[in-house]
Amino acid sequence: MRSSMIINSLALENFKSYSKMNLDFNSGISIIMGQNGAGKSTILEAVSFALFKQYSGRSIQHLVRSEQTKMKVQLDFVVNARTYRVLRERGKSTSKAELRIKEGEAFHSLATGDKQVSYEIQNLLEMDGDLFLNAVYVRQGEIADLIDKTQSEKKQLIGKLLGIDSLEKSWKNMLPLIKDYESQKERCKGRIEGMGELKKDLEKETEKKTLLDDKIKNTQSKKEQILIEMEAIKRDKDEMDTRKIRFKEMDSLIKFKRESLVKAHQSEKELLDELKNIGEKEERIKEIEPELPGIKDLESLKTSISLLDTLNIKRKEIESRISNINKFQSILSENEPFFEEYNDIQKKINEINLQMEPFSGIKGSMTQLKINQKQIQDKSKKITHEIGKRFITANDILGTDFTEWELLNNHLTRVKSAAEIKLESLTTQINEKTGEISSLESLNKSMQKPLDELKTVEGQCPVCKSEIDVSKKNELVEGYLSDIESNTNSIKNIQSILKELNVEKTDLNTKYLQITSINTDILKERVESLADTSGELENIVSQMEDLQGKVTLLDEIEANLNSKKGRLEEIKANYERYIKVQGSLESAGNLDELNKEMKELLNQINLKEEEINNLTTKLGLSTVDIELIDTEISRLKKLNDEYQQIRGIVSKKESVVEKIQKFGAEILKITEEQEKAQQELEGTAYDEEIHENLINSFNDKNIEFQDTNGQEKEYSGELKGVLENINRIGGELGLYGKYQAELSSLDDFLKLLNLFRDLYGKDGIQKELRNMSRPLIEQNTREFFEKFNFEYSDITLDEDYNIDVYGPVGKTTLDMISGGERIAVALALRLGITKALSGGTLELIMLDEPTIHLDTYRRSELIDILKRMSIIPQMIIVTHDVDLEEAAENIIKVEKVEGISRVMVE
Repeated sequence: MRSSMIINSLALENFKSYSKMNLDFNSGISIIMGQNGAGKSTILEAVSFALFKQYSGRSIQHLVRSEQTKMKVQLDFVVNARTYRVLRERGKSTSKAELRIKEGEAFHSLATGDKQVSYEIQNLLEMDGDLFLNAVYVRQGEIADLIDKTQSEKKQLIGKLLGIDSLEKSWKNMLPLIKDYESQKERCKGRIEGMGELKKDLEKETEKKTLLDDKIKNTQSKKEQILIEMEAIKRDKDEMDTRKIRFKEMDSLIKFKRESLVKAHQSEKELLDELKNIGEKEERIKEIEPELPGIKDLESLKTSISLLDTLNIKRKEIESRISNINKFQSILSENEPFFEEYNDIQKKINEINLQMEPFSGIKGSMTQLKINQKQIQDKSKKITHEIGKRFITANDILGTDFTEWELLNNHLTRVKSAAEIKLESLTTQINEKTGEISSLESLNKSMQKPLDELKTVEGQCPVCKSEIDVSKKNELVEGYLSDIESNTNSIKNIQSILKELNVEKTDLNTKYLQITSINTDILKERVESLADTSGELENIVSQMEDLQGKVTLLDEIEANLNSKKGRLEEIKANYERYIKVQGSLESAGNLDELNKEMKELLNQINLKEEEINNLTTKLGLSTVDIELIDTEISRLKKLNDEYQQIRGIVSKKESVVEKIQKFGAEILKITEEQEKAQQELEGTAYDEEIHENLINSFNDKNIEFQDTNGQEKEYSGELKGVLENINRIGGELGLYGKYQAELSSLDDFLKLLNLFRDLYGKDGIQKELRNMSRPLIEQNTREFFEKFNFEYSDITLDEDYNIDVYGPVGKTTLDMISGGERIAVALALRLGITKALSGGTLELIMLDEPTIHLDTYRRSELIDILKRMSIIPQMIIVTHDVDLEEAAENIIKVEKVEGISRVMVE
């Protein structure tokens, strides 16, 4: 008998969606309530993780709450009247686990480390993690699956709970392994069968080797003969190569000397022409020289005239500035009174602006207050209208004439509570009537089968198999028909009552929806908001009265300011004229300095006019015409440029004469060298045709050598392949014994694998385990079912775990009993499996969403059964079904706020 377990408490820190949580578990039924995704199932997962480090998800790191680096789970539990505490922690790269036992008031360490802690807990509970989950953890939909699944699917589900599915997986997984070894066996057989041809292959390869050795020897002899012939040809070719090089050197030298001689004659001719040109240029110099001295005087005259023009322009400019200064002084005298008045008004405006500073923003504040007053008045009207509208709507629904929120709210609470009580009463009546109809229909259905059998059989009761006569048979038929008719009449009466109840409930639901549509919280908020707006209006009116005096005083100051600004605008043009002329006068310069500068300028003009007259007389000019002067200067400059250019050419005369003499000597030298090179060319004895024939002969022999050498390499490559084949075949012949031993081992191993696979199959250990566990599960299921107080005397399971029950009408299958009875059978079967896996003791069971996938009626029946259950010391149920609260002794509510799960115990 395995050890039993009770959970005392669970503490979480940064585990999945929990930040911090401490939860105590009491005996009896504990319901964990909450919406989908709130974190209910996480509590069961934490229990599994604490005990056996089992978890869902891709990695253990996903158990750590987002943005945290460390999590902790602590579970206190009782086994065999001893209290234990298991603690598991997980960081980014570290983990910690410890199991403690309570001695007195303190806990003492029993084991540390993940593996050791899991091992110790497994020894305590006498089951591993997978068996623990199958034994005490009823997953979502399991109860519904035990009713709704097909025969094969139910058999597979029960096999999984019993752990038999692992044998099925092993049976399937062994097939690829067996096929792999069978492939190895076939390959090994193929190698052994091929051994007979290897000796023949070895003889063939040996013959090939002898033939290739002879061919390689012949090609080597041929290569040696070709090399001897190539050496003789190369000696004659090398001698002809040397002659060709000397021939080409002399031929190139003769061509170069010929070209040099042509260039030397050409250069000599060009120098003689240049010497003739120099003589002509010497005559031109004699013509130009007398005219060149007058150019300097003409340029001086031109410069003096230009300077005189510049001085006259400057004189006019100074005269204009003196005139402007006199004009500016007159304008300043006229506008000076306006300038002084403008400055005086500006000072007074600045003083007024200082007086206005304390009143800054007053008018804006007054305007904003008026805007706020208008907005609040509009808001007040809107709220008043809305409050009236909501009172009218509520009074129409309730048939009242309330005008105060408190009275309306109190009345609404009473009416709503009465409607809810009435709706709950009607719902209960409807469910009861529906259950009565279902029971009567099931009873009629159960009686119809023996009635049909009575009509077809003779002399025997179809139920108890005893002998009966016709009279007894008719009596039984009439009894069944009477009961069926009575039940049918009762069903009709109940259906009539049920119809009236549904109509009444529909009408009341409609009225209840209207009542719940009245939102007194919003009405209260609007009433309070209206009171707030009245206070805001009073405050704004008070502020406006306080500001009014300041606004009046500010208006008087602004009127005075506007008057000053008006006068300022009237005299602004005179003021700006004064400022502008004053600036112009300052930039015009000093009048005394300008008069002094004018006097000096007139003296310079007189001197420059005297200088121009002297130059005109010297040059013999009757008039001073600047265009004629420029024309003459331009002509003389061109003559001077030509003079300078000719002088440069004439200066090269001696150099040209020397070059003519040098080229004459060089022409003589080149002629002698050309004759000498021609004599050496004729003495080389080079024959181009003989040389070409030698080159072709050498190339032909070289090609023949390369072909022979390639043929030798080809034979050597073939020989290498033949030698490799000889070595390979010899090695394979040596492996024959090894392959024989390997084939025998593979054959024995395959027999063993097939034997194990047969044992793991459905008709092997799987069948034995099902047959061994079925009586115990059947006994446990019968015990649990009897505690549900249904009118059945027995329950049995066949080899495929199909269920039959025995009641007042005899043996009945699951299809023949009511929905509530089927739920009871499924729950009893699941508890029976749990008890069998637990070794006969069942103190704890955890159900995850047991009502999921059930229709309304069967969910209601399961809830009723769970309400009556007191056969298991501790039951933990995770659900979102609020109807299960009535079955609970302890209610734990889970909610998620801003991504963090929290628990509240009621």
